[in-house]
Amino acid sequence: MGPVEFIKSCFIIACVILFFAIFVKVSFALVDWLVERIREATLKLKIKRLLMEYLESERESLENRKDLEEHEDEV
Repeated sequence: MGPVEFIKSCFIIACVILFFAIFVKVSFALVDWLVERIREATLKLKIKRLLMEYLESERESLENRKDLEEHEDEV
């Protein structure tokens, strides 16, 4: 193997390693991005569920208060 062939082989190996490193970096960035989107969606869903529970409890308390007022009016 001559020096030119050795240099070509080293260059090809370096390019393959560089391509692999870039591929791994992009893959991890994509996974991080997806995890962040999932975390945001989960948080939004939790907030929406908590708001719905709060509104339901407020509606029930208003109905109870209304029932109490009607009962007091009857007495």
